Amino acid sequence: AAAAAAAGTHKLPAGVVVGPSGKFLFLRNAHLGLAGRYTCRAEDSMAVPLVMSTQLRVYAPAKVLTTIPHTVYASTGETVSIPCYVAGYPVPRTVWLNKYGRAVGQDMQVGSRLVLKSFSRELAGDYSCFSQNSRVAGMKARVSVQLAGEVPRFFGDSYAAYPAVPSSYVRFNASLRLKTTDASRTQLVLLNRQHS
Repeated sequence: AAAAAAAGTHKLPAGVVVGPSGKFLFLRNAHLGLAGRYTCRAEDSMAVPLVMSTQLRVYAPAKVLTTIPHTVYASTGETVSIPCYVAGYPVPRTVWLNKYGRAVGQDMQVGSRLVLKSFSRELAGDYSCFSQNSRVAGMKARVSVQLAGEVPRFFGDSYAAYPAVPSSYVRFNASLRLKTTDASRTQLVLLNRQHS
């Protein structure tokens, strides 16, 4: 009877069991989902109901729940919005850091979401979602936001006619068709100064 009374009118969550004597409540592998108020209801020999409640707090380090993509491409003028949902107790503090490791401006973070309005080349780069509470030093999730666009088309018959393409902002495949008039006197040199 004591065990049934301990459970009350609500079913206990998985991982929470009442001890054999009905006097103890056991929690196995405590996690945030077990936090909440637990109430023990019983009756004495005179059928007088006895009630005792306690609030259970489960402390957990900050954890990033969102799967943040490694790279996000955005067009000029577009609004980029990247969520960073976290869990933990005490409730974690979330800050987005820019490519220099400094907190972004208040206009660029809405709640735990990074918001880049009127995206431009100046805003491109790496950003990190930094989450921290008193239970751990901190967790980071990084994303690279890059400018998407069309690769410039250029034609010509000399080296000077081929300008540099900002490969750090655009992904592309290059195809060259070369025709020589005198193979014995022609030397072909392909140079990519931006290759890392």
